[in-house]
Amino acid sequence: MRNMLTDKTIRSIKGSGKQQKHADGNGLTLVIQPSGAKLWWFRYRFDGKERTLSIGQYPVVTLAEARDAAADARKLLRNGIDPMEYKKTPDKAEHGRTFEEVAREWIVTVSAQWSPGHKSKVWRRIDKDFLPHARHLYIKTATAPQILSIVRKVQDRGTIDTAHRLLQNVGQVFRFAIATGETSADPTAHMVNALKPLRHEKYSSITEPEEIGKLLANIRNWRGETVKRALLIMAHTFVRHSELCRMRWDELDIEKKLWLIPAERMKTGIPHVVPLSSQSLEILDELRTINRDSGFVFPSPRGRTRPMSNAAMLSAIRDMGYDTETMTVHGFRAMASTNLENMGYDSRLIELQLAHKDQNKIREAYKRNTHLIMLDERSKMMQSWSDWLDRLRGVKTGLNSPDLTWWRSRSI
Repeated sequence: MRNMLTDKTIRSIKGSGKQQKHADGNGLTLVIQPSGAKLWWFRYRFDGKERTLSIGQYPVVTLAEARDAAADARKLLRNGIDPMEYKKTPDKAEHGRTFEEVAREWIVTVSAQWSPGHKSKVWRRIDKDFLPHARHLYIKTATAPQILSIVRKVQDRGTIDTAHRLLQNVGQVFRFAIATGETSADPTAHMVNALKPLRHEKYSSITEPEEIGKLLANIRNWRGETVKRALLIMAHTFVRHSELCRMRWDELDIEKKLWLIPAERMKTGIPHVVPLSSQSLEILDELRTINRDSGFVFPSPRGRTRPMSNAAMLSAIRDMGYDTETMTVHGFRAMASTNLENMGYDSRLIELQLAHKDQNKIREAYKRNTHLIMLDERSKMMQSWSDWLDRLRGVKTGLNSPDLTWWRSRSI
């Protein structure tokens, strides 16, 4: 928009006993008070609200200086910063870097051992729910009320779990800043009770053998050929559902009866090996006639180049009549863990197969090859687990090995 005022025009305007407003353009306005005083205002919108920034009085602040100030304010707006809040902030040398600057350094530093998916999820939470309201937040002078007001915006949407996770991530950024000497306190340290409490819910799981047998029968009778077999593989391997849905044919070493999940797909950031029982191989052999044309073992019905949605298995479980208090997809892990312990298997062996984060100091020396520790023992355990599941549904164990000649013709 073209500038409309000139110094000659401004000098000629006299007070009239009423407030007058003369637009210069691009939000800059000259306001003539009833007394005749001439004030510069910059009018703008931020977060959907109209706001007015006072720039100064003419002629102390000249027309050119007022236009420069308005241009600076517009630049702040383009960067997502409220000019009024920015004006309130003292010198940056006193306040340190902005929260955003420190947060960006923190995520790069600490995420080296994270999976790309986990890193993306954490940063998306900060970038979407915190930074848009924290452009003026400085690491040395941020206060608990400032942070709480932002986090409560997330809570007020009804996403209480996300609000707690966001507060945890914000606290991690401040503790990182303490370690680097940029601040001396974490304002989030005593804020957890300022949010609505979380409902700590365990993943529902069927663990009684008789009910497991019924569940397996229901799955076998399910109408969806791919989803049915996904649930069966989940029961036999008890991996995380995100790992299963993105399972690829080229991750399978059928000769060695192994499924190698790459590090970038694992929550721990460490590759994971899943020994495949004869039952799992038989299910995979059935799947190759259905989904051999896709790189994914479980492709999406919306496109063969996309993996099946995590929600597909959960939807099937719900349609079978199992509610949230009875069974979840994640519940297959608790099902296996509980019953394998009852079968006499060492909890450490089970934890290895569950790919939980390594908390055992004895295994630190093997950190690079954690996924290969006790592989023979795990293979025997996984076959015993599949045999046990078969007995629950009244099937004779010791299945004939499926015809795997088609695998040998592939470059896996």
